[in-house]
Amino acid sequence: KKGLSGGIEDLQKLIEQKDENGAYLWDPYLSSLDILKTLYYSKSANVELRAIGAYNEDVRKIYESDDEEIDATNFTEKLENHISKNKLLLGNPNHNNYGLNLEFRIQHSTFGWAFHDRFLIFPSSKLRRSQVYSLGTSINSYGKKHHILQEVSHPQPVVDAFNELWEKLNHPDCLVWKHPK
Repeated sequence: KKGLSGGIEDLQKLIEQKDENGAYLWDPYLSSLDILKTLYYSKSANVELRAIGAYNEDVRKIYESDDEEIDATNFTEKLENHISKNKLLLGNPNHNNYGLNLEFRIQHSTFGWAFHDRFLIFPSSKLRRSQVYSLGTSINSYGKKHHILQEVSHPQPVVDAFNELWEKLNHPDCLVWKHPK
């Protein structure tokens, strides 16, 4: 069954091998289930695991069944529902989250900026430069269709952009889940 699940297995293996300084996922369609399938495979205790997703009209089409138009009055309600569903899965008390240092934020409204590309990022250390992998599709469809996993030749601009957006999303309205310390 390597055909369908092989893509996720490749990402899990990369995370297991390269996470000593942390691992970051950047995908507009990212969900808590995607995080459980990927970042949860980090074997390094207490390293920073960061994830940025988004909540916009395209994301709504994937994760919400209704076709109603979103307006300013129900946007907040829809956003809160989206966050609650994701928070519930990560906050499940049946998970053994010992040594987990995970935070999941989403871009929406005027917080940060919209993005399209998807990346798996391994931050640098004093002894190792950052490594970034471009994902040819979102995690939710990884391994289900043709996809690309390509190492980025010049990773630092991607790392810098991720970190800049991460800071812009440092707001309670953007927090989906943070492991309690």
